[in-house]
Amino acid sequence: MVLFVGSLIEFKGAWVAAKSLKHVVEKIPEAKLVFIGNEQTPELPYRRFIEDICAKDKTINNVLFLGKQDWQTIKTWHAKASALIFPSICMETFGLAWAEAMASGVPIIASAVGSIPELVGDHGIIVPPRDDRALADAITKIVTDTKLAEQLSKEGKEYAAKQFSITNAVNNLKDIYNLL
Repeated sequence: MVLFVGSLIEFKGAWVAAKSLKHVVEKIPEAKLVFIGNEQTPELPYRRFIEDICAKDKTINNVLFLGKQDWQTIKTWHAKASALIFPSICMETFGLAWAEAMASGVPIIASAVGSIPELVGDHGIIVPPRDDRALADAITKIVTDTKLAEQLSKEGKEYAAKQFSITNAVNNLKDIYNLL
């Protein structure tokens, strides 16, 4: 089971996730893609667009749209997930969804856009933006390579605890003030 946490809007790359599912299901037929976040009501055009991709690719039964969820529910899904995908196609500066998942021990697969490669580093898998095949290959690799998944989970959790802690944020803010 792979998570996409974020608003279901074009620049977040949900369409890349939907297209990648076809390639994942060819190798792992029971694979599921779970969308959590805003903008998921069935009448919205972009949700219908994602459903159309999946229907055309015969993967619609492998997709769940859960809509907006509270933090406790998201944490429950983190515990079930093989990976969290962040296939953004815009110049993201920071992705809270992947940082929270990383802190929860979920392996991360993210697009090489904006500051994401620098922030994720080698604690996740970085793929080219808009490349559904590369995303599918990364998903398949994490799902089938348990050693890699465990390594990314452990290292990512440690990295997130260090880099994104409140103590680290306060110290960074102090450093900025000291420069003034």
